[in-house]
Amino acid sequence: MSEPTARVGRSNGPQPEAAGTFARAVRTARLARGWSQEHLARLACVSSGTVNNLERGRQSASLEVARRLARVLELSLDALED
Repeated sequence: MSEPTARVGRSNGPQPEAAGTFARAVRTARLARGWSQEHLARLACVSSGTVNNLERGRQSASLEVARRLARVLELSLDALED
């Protein structure tokens, strides 16, 4: 049996504050660099739909996706959650 995947936020229902903070942090960092969602997605090896859904709070990020985004955006995971 596999280990459960840690998630930032929740995929259904109202967006919890932590997921909203994560979404804002990703969007703010991306825009500060002048990057499109597609560019960030390529760098983080995720789909542009994933980036879009994360930023809009429609999808939660697995710990692995959160780590990839943090690495590409040169932020700590803590910075994405503050």
